[in-house]
Amino acid sequence: MHSATANFQRVALYFESSLLAPDLRLLPAAAAAATRAEKPGSKTVVDSLGGVGLPWKGPAAVDGQPWPIADDETVWLPAGLHSVEPTTQPLAVRVLRLNAELKSARAVSSSLVEFSYYSTARAFAVFDHPPRRIRVDGTDQVVQPAGPRTIFLPPGQHSISLTAD
Repeated sequence: MHSATANFQRVALYFESSLLAPDLRLLPAAAAAATRAEKPGSKTVVDSLGGVGLPWKGPAAVDGQPWPIADDETVWLPAGLHSVEPTTQPLAVRVLRLNAELKSARAVSSSLVEFSYYSTARAFAVFDHPPRRIRVDGTDQVVQPAGPRTIFLPPGQHSISLTAD
């Protein structure tokens, strides 16, 4: 598998008509950071140079643990080798979107989620339910809301802990 991201971290389109309509469906694969993707049985194994979104329906376990960074269509994975499989363990809170480099994540329990990220600028995180408590680098924080389920996160490398009701 070879993609544009194998040679370049960022790919840009210079103008709207630079791609023809039949080629638009190939754009996600061309920009994918996965160097390997295979499906042995019910698992999907993905190896990526950078974070990658894996099309997925329903709750997922990543590397054998319930995974909190997912929306209803995609499981978001950090760089590296990961196995993804279906699970029956839904979580009380999920991170639906994060516009930063995801470094790691885990569901400590169904209502406690931890993740770490890196961003050169302020980042945004969107949740499926508003978190009750947010800790940044182990300290309770009053974070600036950007919407009812969206918060601003500080730039840099940080660890986040979220508690849901």
